[in-house]
Amino acid sequence: MPGWPAMPPAPDPPPGARLALVVATATYTDTGLRRLRAPARDAADLAHVLADPGIGGFTVTTVIDQPAQQIRLAVEDFLDGRGTGDLLLVYLSCHGLLDARRRLYFAAADTRKDRLGSTGVESAWVLDQLEHCRARRQVLILDSCFSGAFAHGAKGEADVGLRDRFIGQGRGRMVLTASAATEYSFEGEPTDAATPAGSVFTAALVRGLRTGAADTDHDGRISVDDAYAYVFDQVQAAGAAQTPQRWLYGAEGQILLARSPSGPVITPAPLPESLRAGLDSPYPGIRIGAVTELGEWLDGGDPARAATARRHLQEVVDRDISRVADTARALLDTNTTAEPPAPAAPRGTAPTVQIQRLDEIAMLVYRGPGRQVDADGRVYGETSEGDASDAQRRADSGYWRIAEAARPKIRLLIVIVQGKVRRIWPVMSVETWAEEDGKVALPLDERPLTPEEVRTRYPALGIAVGDERPPRQGLMREYVPVDGTQSEDYR
Repeated sequence: MPGWPAMPPAPDPPPGARLALVVATATYTDTGLRRLRAPARDAADLAHVLADPGIGGFTVTTVIDQPAQQIRLAVEDFLDGRGTGDLLLVYLSCHGLLDARRRLYFAAADTRKDRLGSTGVESAWVLDQLEHCRARRQVLILDSCFSGAFAHGAKGEADVGLRDRFIGQGRGRMVLTASAATEYSFEGEPTDAATPAGSVFTAALVRGLRTGAADTDHDGRISVDDAYAYVFDQVQAAGAAQTPQRWLYGAEGQILLARSPSGPVITPAPLPESLRAGLDSPYPGIRIGAVTELGEWLDGGDPARAATARRHLQEVVDRDISRVADTARALLDTNTTAEPPAPAAPRGTAPTVQIQRLDEIAMLVYRGPGRQVDADGRVYGETSEGDASDAQRRADSGYWRIAEAARPKIRLLIVIVQGKVRRIWPVMSVETWAEEDGKVALPLDERPLTPEEVRTRYPALGIAVGDERPPRQGLMREYVPVDGTQSEDYR
């Protein structure tokens, strides 16, 4: 269908509950632990994007600036009673500390550096809880580090081998960390006093999920691997002296972290010259053969070829003679499952409710660069006798499939050739339109409007001869109001 974008909606995530626990500690009672700017902002931003039903689709629990006992209880409650098919995500942003025996602890609001065993949250305990959880898809994200001294913009104590701390025996666990051994995890610089900066690592993660930029393979899904690859590049590009790390323990296949809000990107496949020649043939039988071949593309399982086929078949429906157009229409009608699940009007009609909102509309027709008619490179529908010639007027008038409700509202025909506005024709008001095989000829005036006439008669149109107006992918025709208030596709 013309106007259908080459980006269908993102696919749904696999079945099973999606649950996230976001734990962040920025304020500490121990004066030896520097207050962190990033965790509160990080937790809010990450929780929001994870909970978005169109992106993460998680049920999110947040624990902010709580004492160690409350964090331990929240972790245990979160992991308890989960099913094997559930996806669990645990995020921790805080200081990381080591005791004298080099055991790793996550600092809570009431953590004391000289009493880590009783006031900190030991990493071994977190691992033990993950091990006892039945869920076979677990994602642990740590935005903390373990360096030997505090430095400006960094958080953490002396580093320790995180792989050894969290390797465990569980299946399906993936761990992402903000930095490698011996590195700091840096906070971003604040932009103003009222807006604390997020950490470089978490800010990149949130940005990648929210915009879909983390969908590095453009399939509409953001896996944990996709997110890691994107965050790694972003952190390195920011110049932070840290290297995000990723470890995988027993996971089978990819773990889907989010849906890309942009959906999968489908680039239409190029049309082979042989098919193009068939569609341009002067013999209807040959054109029908080319149309039939495009029908094979529609249900061949290749989205790129299907997008190309749909575009050219709709062009045939709009412009070719009845028996060729009917063949193309039948193929489109029997392949509706290849289209994205979005509300649409039946083919050959327009969404009347939308058209009735407008009193006067202009019909825009896009031509080229696909179909050439002769060795001189003239685009299909263009003559060599001049823009104001009778021959060009007849060609532009043509026979179009236009919804009956739209016909009396059309005041202008705007012809765009090779992405540039070529002619603006006034459409006369008549009681009866010439009709053939369900298509109508536009009752065009004797000549196109001059630029001055367009400006005078339609000052709010916002379109002039010579304007650049490249079509969206697959768009051959659209309707716009002549008062310039809105622009939509009316089919």
